[in-house]
Amino acid sequence: MMALLKWLKRARYAYGAKQSIPLEPLLAKRDALTRAYAGGAARGTMAVARDFVRESPAILLARRHRGLRFALLGEAYRQARRQRADDGRFTDIVYPQRRPTNRFRPEDLVVLYRFYEKNGVKPRPEGFDKFSCFAQFSRVFAGARVYVFMDNSSAEARQRLQAIRPDATIFENKVGNSGNLLKALDFALTLPGNPIVYLLEDDYAHRPGADRVMLEAFNSAIPFDYLSLYDHPDKYVDGYNPHVMDGGEVSKVFFTGTIHWKETNSTTMTLAATKETLRADLGAFQRFCKGGTPDDFGLFNYFRRKRGRRLITCIPGYSSHGEAGAETPLLPEGLWRYP
Repeated sequence: MMALLKWLKRARYAYGAKQSIPLEPLLAKRDALTRAYAGGAARGTMAVARDFVRESPAILLARRHRGLRFALLGEAYRQARRQRADDGRFTDIVYPQRRPTNRFRPEDLVVLYRFYEKNGVKPRPEGFDKFSCFAQFSRVFAGARVYVFMDNSSAEARQRLQAIRPDATIFENKVGNSGNLLKALDFALTLPGNPIVYLLEDDYAHRPGADRVMLEAFNSAIPFDYLSLYDHPDKYVDGYNPHVMDGGEVSKVFFTGTIHWKETNSTTMTLAATKETLRADLGAFQRFCKGGTPDDFGLFNYFRRKRGRRLITCIPGYSSHGEAGAETPLLPEGLWRYP
């Protein structure tokens, strides 16, 4: 009830209401919604929300103030849950189920592999080698279409990559890290249809079955826009990620049949999305790829706050970053010693 009154007061002042809002009809509508839930006639949250928008005496405010609408709906729903619990019928609550609309197959997965021959300055795990990462990836994602974007690398490196994956198409660039990512994104938008595009950096190891769990998520009903197979350890330690407190982040956990996924706040620039999602967000990628190295944390904070994008990662992770101290938790022993 306090939440209801708080939102009413905020809406009243925000939109300059000259007179008080008629509270009694509004509460009567709330009680009607409560009876509908408690009586076993629940039709799902969105259906009730639509009824509220059409019938509420605060319709104008509800349409202009999203928080007011959901505060009223939430108050009715919480009261109904309490009433069901009191009546011993709590388990009868009907939750709406989203239906999966995608039917992606292994051949609908396109991998844009960004390769730079040198190891850089990052500390590497014992046994790490970029060509071994590519060989391991090629075995795990055997059914995917692969395009390699080489940046400032030698002809010998190209020959080794082609020998490992003969069916891969290789492009050579000299544009740096951010430029190579943007080249890969531009190419992704030329692909036919709306495939899954996996933007992959050259220092990731993959567990067997990584391709399967990725397709499982995209073919499921869970709501997300971006996906990563990397369970970043900064989500479990205070002091590295500002969204992490007391050793964890506020999240949602989903289950797709064989693996769990969690909604998270950020990841690296190794990610998967559909082509149309990348097309819609191309401007954001360009904005956060102006320096030599892409600003992945800034990009995903922008996605979450300004565009309402949702990112999920699997738990446990099915890939790991090749940086010592930043490996995914519960990493299988010997993953970096491949083949």
